[in-house]
Amino acid sequence: PIQLVLFLVALFCLMLMIQFGKRWLLFIASASLILALSFGVAHFFTTAKQRQLVVFSTGNASFVAFIEGHSAICIKDDRNFDKSFEYNTNGYFIKQRISRKNIQAISHSGLASSSFSEGLYYHKGFLWFAGQSVKLLASAAVMPGYKEPLPVSILIVTNAFKSNISEVLRCYSPKLVVFDSSVSRRKIKEWK
Repeated sequence: PIQLVLFLVALFCLMLMIQFGKRWLLFIASASLILALSFGVAHFFTTAKQRQLVVFSTGNASFVAFIEGHSAICIKDDRNFDKSFEYNTNGYFIKQRISRKNIQAISHSGLASSSFSEGLYYHKGFLWFAGQSVKLLASAAVMPGYKEPLPVSILIVTNAFKSNISEVLRCYSPKLVVFDSSVSRRKIKEWK
C-alpha cells in the first residue's frame, strides 16, 4: 500500500509538472519513486533471510511449505492439485518473492526418498527445520511404541491420520499441534 501511494504521488506530480511546468514537482516525483523502489529492495533483502513453516488452508487438501529465503519445499497429499489450488497458494509465494522454479513439491509418500535443502532434513519420520523438530502425521500407519513420549516441536495432523489422540500423546510430546485444513472440524473438536 505504501509503495502504491508513492507511485501515485509520483505520477500525479509528473502530470502537474507537464501541465504547469514547475520543476520542483519533478523533485517530489523523483523522491517518491526512489522511496517506493527502496521499499521494494528492502523487502527483497528481508525475504532473502526468511525461514517459515506454513500450513496452508486449502479446503480438504494437505499442503505444508518450508520456506527458506526465496525457495520453498512443499509437502502435499499424494493426489493431484487442480488450478484452483495453485490460485489459492500463488499469492503467498509471490508476496514472499518465491518464483515457481524455486518451489519443490513432494508428496507425503515420497518424503523418505527426497533430497532437501541445507536447512531442511528428513530422518526417521521427522523433519528438522530452523532448529525445530516437525512430525507430519500423514498416514494411517501404526504409531511406534516408545517407553517415553518423544519430544517434538510441531506436530502437524492431516486427515490421512486415523488414530485417536491418546495413542498420539503416548508416542509424542508436542509443544504445538497444528491441524491442516484436510481435517474435519468435528475431528478437531473431538481431539481438543
